[in-house]
Amino acid sequence: MDRRSSRRIVGCALLWASVATGPLALAADPPPIPTLPPPPAQAEQPPVIGRPRLVVPAEVPAAWNTTSLESALVEAKRTRRPAMLVVSAVWCGPCKRLEQNVFPRSDFLDVARRFVLVKLDGDKDDGARVRQSHGIQGYPTIVFFAADGREIDRWMGYREPDQFVASMKQIADNPDPASYAAQRARANPQAALGELQRACRAAARGEVEGRELLERLVKMGADLHPDVAARAAWALAAWVLLPRREDAEAERLLRDLVAKYPGTRAARDAAYPLAELLARNGRAKEGVALLEAWTRKASGDPGAYVRFALFALEHDGPFAVAADRLTTALSLWPEDAYLLTLRAQLRARQGAFEAALLDARAAAARPSATEWVRKALRQIEAAAGKAGR
Repeated sequence: MDRRSSRRIVGCALLWASVATGPLALAADPPPIPTLPPPPAQAEQPPVIGRPRLVVPAEVPAAWNTTSLESALVEAKRTRRPAMLVVSAVWCGPCKRLEQNVFPRSDFLDVARRFVLVKLDGDKDDGARVRQSHGIQGYPTIVFFAADGREIDRWMGYREPDQFVASMKQIADNPDPASYAAQRARANPQAALGELQRACRAAARGEVEGRELLERLVKMGADLHPDVAARAAWALAAWVLLPRREDAEAERLLRDLVAKYPGTRAARDAAYPLAELLARNGRAKEGVALLEAWTRKASGDPGAYVRFALFALEHDGPFAVAADRLTTALSLWPEDAYLLTLRAQLRARQGAFEAALLDARAAAARPSATEWVRKALRQIEAAAGKAGR
């Protein structure tokens, strides 16, 4: 199991499904984000201060660019206005409702003057390219961009005119992506989940916007639901700071989230990236002690046992303790070929080839066995042959 696979296991729980806000003409509605309990009552917060409102002269027409997103973003940068992209299709019923009920309204036209407007057919020419490059999955999709090209917000589906125009005004008044995200998260705890999701995606791609959004969410801590605040801190440390080797700040952030949000999943998951950080700074024994304590409390959580095993394989131990943790996991999931293979690798590293071969062969015989499981068996058989077993 390589380091990249390890990171995929660590980060898999963080990506939640996007939520559509209206009827779609393409693609099934994704599962809803679970409703969080309301956070404790907080004192009224001061408004988030974004960029100064840009006053556009009244003579600027609310004209649509129907040629390309690229040219619209060039115009947005030149005029220092945000851009609004509408991706639709001629056969799309909800798109026709937007054309009939929203776009002709005077209040829409008034606020639209503060944007560069672009409307593309997602089935043709540049619209089809934009649909692919921007991950657009349904019609209509509305995407807002800052003047520098960074995405501010998006939604899929039809919105009633008043709601559509109100959302446009909020973005026009605060067109900085990070500031707007923080404003939404503070105003609506449920919206914070969407902002966290978007921040994590951007951070995983190495985009600066991801770091900015996560840092804003971390600073807002007390204003957010504890689960959201803790997960933002975890993502900032594990996906942004550690890859950039900003280890001192990452360690401070991880230890701080464990102290502030002890009952959250993110606090429990902080043990693994913290152990990795300690190991690469010559403090592997501290990392081992941390993981041993973590896995003792992680009954029923196979991910904890797996990560301990991966750590032991990568940092030369402790093989016996990690193998014992996997034995506990296998008592709950005896048919799991992946767990069996990890235990086989740990036993082989201990030199216990007979037990390792039993595990590896049993794993390869499971219906769920993958090519990785079979490859691990061949490697263990080769190592046992060299050792004369």
